[in-house]
Parts: sequence; C-alpha cells; structure tokens
Amino acid sequence: MKSLQCILIQMLLVVQSAALPPCSFKQGIGIRMTCDVSQQNVTSLQWRVGGLRSEISPHLTTCDMHGCDKQNYEGTHTFLATVQLDPTSTRIVNSSLRLPGDPFFSYFVGDYDCVPDGGQAIRICDDLSYYDDPTPPVCGPPIVADEIVKLTCKIDNVYPDPQCRIILASNGQVRNIATGVVAESSQMGVNPDNMSFSAVCNVSIPLRDLGVGDHVFQLVASVNFNDTELAQVYSNNVSLIISNAPQKPNCMYPVINSISKNIILECYTSYVHPALGCEMAAFKNNIPLVRQANVSYINDVALYQAKNIFVSKCYFSIPLSRIGPGSFEFRVTMYTDDNNATDINRTRITGDLTSPLLLKIPTLKDLSQRCPVQADFTRSHKTTECQCLLDEVGNPPGSVQWRSSNGLVPQQRTVWLDLDDFKANETFTCKPQTPIADDLPGYTWAPVWQGPPVVANFTANGKERELQAGLNTRVTLDCRLGGAPLHTVVITKGVFNYPVPTNGTSYYVFHVKECTDSATYTCLALNTIETTIDSKTLHISVNCPLQFLDKTVLPITVKSNVKGHVDVHLHIVGYPKPTTFLLVKKNHNSREDLMYSNDFYVEYSFSEDHTMDLVLTVRGVWNTANYTFTVGNGLGQPLDVDISISIPEDESSDVNIGAVVGGVMGGLAAIVFVVFFSYWILRKRKNRRSNEANHEDNIHISRMLAEQNGINVRI
Repeated sequence: MKSLQCILIQMLLVVQSAALPPCSFKQGIGIRMTCDVSQQNVTSLQWRVGGLRSEISPHLTTCDMHGCDKQNYEGTHTFLATVQLDPTSTRIVNSSLRLPGDPFFSYFVGDYDCVPDGGQAIRICDDLSYYDDPTPPVCGPPIVADEIVKLTCKIDNVYPDPQCRIILASNGQVRNIATGVVAESSQMGVNPDNMSFSAVCNVSIPLRDLGVGDHVFQLVASVNFNDTELAQVYSNNVSLIISNAPQKPNCMYPVINSISKNIILECYTSYVHPALGCEMAAFKNNIPLVRQANVSYINDVALYQAKNIFVSKCYFSIPLSRIGPGSFEFRVTMYTDDNNATDINRTRITGDLTSPLLLKIPTLKDLSQRCPVQADFTRSHKTTECQCLLDEVGNPPGSVQWRSSNGLVPQQRTVWLDLDDFKANETFTCKPQTPIADDLPGYTWAPVWQGPPVVANFTANGKERELQAGLNTRVTLDCRLGGAPLHTVVITKGVFNYPVPTNGTSYYVFHVKECTDSATYTCLALNTIETTIDSKTLHISVNCPLQFLDKTVLPITVKSNVKGHVDVHLHIVGYPKPTTFLLVKKNHNSREDLMYSNDFYVEYSFSEDHTMDLVLTVRGVWNTANYTFTVGNGLGQPLDVDISISIPEDESSDVNIGAVVGGVMGGLAAIVFVVFFSYWILRKRKNRRSNEANHEDNIHISRMLAEQNGINVRI
C-alpha cells in the first residue's frame, strides 16, 4: 500500500512538472531548482541533465546524507547543490540545485531531473534555457544593388540565435511587414574572452516591392524558446528615399490677387520624388529684381501612390510694391537635390516662363510745396490745408486717399484741418490707390500747431478735480495737452504756485510723506508765441490723523486778567476735519469733571494745506484751573493737550473791591437818611394841619358860645 502511494505521488509530480512553463535563466541572475522528496524515504539522489548540446555527462552531481559532490567544472565555474535532512537526520527532505548567471553554464541547457536512489526520476525543469538581454541592433545604411535593397544589422550580447523581422513605413504609412521581407539565417559568433555572443541579421527586399517614396526601416530582434518570447529590442531607424526624374515644369499664367495685391505664380510637375526645391526670379530688361525660394509640397499622393506617380507644386507670391511699373519676365527653376537622401536618380531641371504682364503704378507729385509744415493756427485763422495730386494716373486708373494717425479721413484730394479738431502729434499720409497695388509709397504730412495752449486733461492717479490719498501713497500727476506739442508744461503746488520737478515732462511722481502734502496742484500750458495760458487744477487731500504744528508749545499755559471767558489757541494739521472735542477740568482734590457743551466752544479755520488755527473758548473761569483738551478726526489716536489757565490775584483788586463795598454801604446810608428825613417832614406838616383845624374849631365854638351869651367876637 505504501509503495502504491509513492508511485501515485511520483506520477502526480511528473504530471505537474510537465505542465510547468519553460525554465530559463539569464546572465548575471542564474536559477535555483528544488526537488521535494519529503513524502519518500530517500537517503541519496542524483541531479541529471538530459538533451545537452555539449558532451557533458548527464550525471551532474550525487547527494546523500552528508551533502553533494562535484560542485564545480574546470575548477573555475561553480554551481551549488545542497540537501536538507529531517529532524531525526535519517532521510533527505529536499535538495536544491543553483546554476549561477555564468555564461559557461549556457552549455548546461536541457531537461533537469531529480532521481531518488531506487525511485522514479522527478522532472524539475523542461528544457532549461539560457539567454542574454540583447543590445539594440545597429543597422547600416540600406544598399541598393541589382534591384535589391539590402539591410545589415548587428546585435551584440545575444544568446541564443535571435529571430529578426522588419517594420517598414513608406511615405508615413506602416506597410505589411510580411510582404517582400526576407530574413536570412543569423550568424552567431562567440567571444572567448568574456563568453559574449553576437549575431548579424541580413534582410533583402526587392526594390519593386518598395516603390518610389520615403521608406523607413526598423529591425526587431527577439530571443525565443518554445514559441515564448523572452526578450525583444528595436534598432535605430534607417531611411531610404527612392526618387524619379521630374518632368519639365508646367507653369500657369501669372494672375493678380485683388485682395493681397500680389502676383501669384504656380508651377507643377509629376513623376518626382522627393518634394522639389523651387527658385523664381523676376527680370525687367534682363535685370533681376526679385528672387524667391520655395520648397514645393507633394500633392495627390494617395491618388497616384499605387502607380508610383507623385505630383509636386511650386507656389510664389510677389508683392506688386516690390516690382513697380513695366514689363517683366518670370523664370522658375525646379530641382531635386537632397544630399541627405539616397536618390536613385538625382536630377536638376529648369522650366522657364516669360510673362507679357504690363503694370503701370501711379505715383504722387511732390507735396512738400503744397503742404505747410508750420500750421499757424491762431484765433483769427483756424484752418490749414494740404492738397494731394497724382503724377501718373496709372493703368488701371488710380486715386488718392488720406489717412490720419488717429483714423481715416474723407477720401478727398485736399485735407482741411480745423483748430478744434486737431490732436497733438497727429500726422496725415496720402497714398495712391490702384486695384492691383496697395502698399505703395506715400507722402506724410506732420503739421505743427502754433496756436494757443490747451490743457486737455489733468489727473492724479487717473482722477480729476480731487484725490484722497493716504500716507506713503504713490501719486502720479499727468497733464495732457491738446494741440501741437510746442508748449511748455509747468506743474505747481499750493496757493503760491511753487513749481515741482517734472524734468521737462508732463508727469510728476511723488510719494505722500506728510500731512502738509495736501494742496492744490495746477497744470500750466505756456506758449512762446502767444501770451495766453491755459490751466487746470486739482486738489489732493491726504488722510492723516491730527498732529500739532511746530509753533504749538506744549503743555499750554494761559494767563488771563479777565475772568469769565478764556481763549486757548492751538495750531494743528490733519484731514478730515476734527469731529471730536472733549474738555475735562482737574480739581485740586484730583477729581476730574467733564465739561459740557455750554461750558466751552471751539472755532477753527481750515486752510488748503489742511492746517488749522483752533481756538478753544472756556466759559466760567474765575480762578486758576487745569484742563485736559482732546480733539480727534477719526484717524489714529486723538490729540490730548494739558492746559493750565492762571488768573492772578493782586492788591489793586482788593482796594477796588473795598471801594465798591464802601460805595455800596454809603449809598445805602444815604438812602436811609433821605427816607427818614422825608418821613419827619411829612409828619411835621401833618401835625401843623391838625393844630390849625383844632384852632378854627375852638373859635367857632367860642363864637357860638359868645353869641349865645351875647358876646361879639372879631377875628
């Protein structure tokens, strides 16, 4: 039962080994083969090689419980065979055989078997092969002889013999590589010094199978075993040009392109390859005027390729402006002359064409006397003119056209310029017009305006009238003039018109450094002919927090002999205008009282350069006091200033107060005296009137008593 099991296992191993892919190893890498006998009771085995190309014994090495013998050949080329025992060291579990990547072992190709002692052979590797990575083939130039194209390519560092095939591209199209391609048997040579191999592939192709055209060859070399490709390399491209002798050119009659105003000349030829080189020369009275080279292009390749017929076309375009009027003769030369190609027929052929084409180009009369250079515009004389006339009418007839540097002007022979429409540096060009020519010489008129200056535009960073800028802002003042450029531009700053350095240009570039750079800038256009001056102004406002000017001495001490209202003067600069005002009074007990709007008021004058004389008026000041005044405009930190108001108290003031009090008391005493004196007078008068009334009453009573008693009484 046990022997039957071993036989089945060996048969299974043989079947599995037969299904293995081909074994191969390459130079410098080598291969390791392993024989597994763990399922058998094996104490010795042999490695055998079958199908060797040389006379080496099929018995490679014998292995037992102590190892393997015969580890090298010829004393220098060593392989390695080992065994692995089971833990009890009573049998062999497996054995391995390693062949190094030594070119010497390329002779050891074949079938490798592991043969246990007393057992069946175990196939480890079917047809072990050795190969090198071939270098790309190097092909020489194709050689054409006896209607055969031969290509020879050499391949180094290759083993075994390579297979060769050709990839062919004709006229840019890949052709069937099997048609007309014959690969001869490669030749192998061995270099005994380094055991390297080389091979040569020879390819022969009938010339009739290639035909006329551009042909590019590329050799593909591959190393194969049992229909399996192990390596593949490509050679360099080699070219072959097969040409035919061209026929005499057939040139079309020259035509004039009405759009491009060029003379068009076309010539054709057939049965030519490669593309032709072309030359054209235009002659007038046998004197060459224009020479032009052109490389033709192949036309209708697909239509005629099957018949190896190629049609080539040469095209020339000659500007009429380079020729001028007259009768001309055109000569065209077409040739095939490619020194880099292998031409079967190299031919130079010339085709001549004489054209009776007659041209007469119109020309202009001398306009220097008709167009004044100095256009003396004044306020009383606002126009000037220039008249353009043809000297030769031309064939066909022509006309003239004025063109301004700022655009087209009406098509008329005379240009009228008006003072209000004239632009600075404007020029005018008069050219003749003809249906067959465009780029013809003309006359350019550049009038100079001698009129009054005009400031067309004055901007700061592209803005007119006003610019708001911050500190460290780059500002460009640009003053543009209207009219001719014979005016002097001056840019000034401030109300006193201080000139700024423009270096003779209409630009002034500066960086805002201080708040006092806020000012009104003026652009002046001056003229040496007239005394008129045109100008434009703009204002630059510098956004900056409030700052004290140098003439403000801090802290501020104010001495006043008048109590009640005290004025404090401050000198500051900044923009925008101040919007925050705060006044705090400091008492003797270190208490601070916030003053309200009815306790003080502020007045200031805002100048052009954003400097201000600010007046703080404090109300209800009767004695010496300290204040803190805060003013701000919303930018940066507000300004804080300590103010000390001093009211001196001297003796003259006490005397004056005593005099006032004494006067008041004296006045009061006088009033009391007058009141009591008046009261006494009135009282005395009242008493006298009362006594007189009593006396009359007594007399009346006495008379009555006397009359009653018969006594007469005289009063």
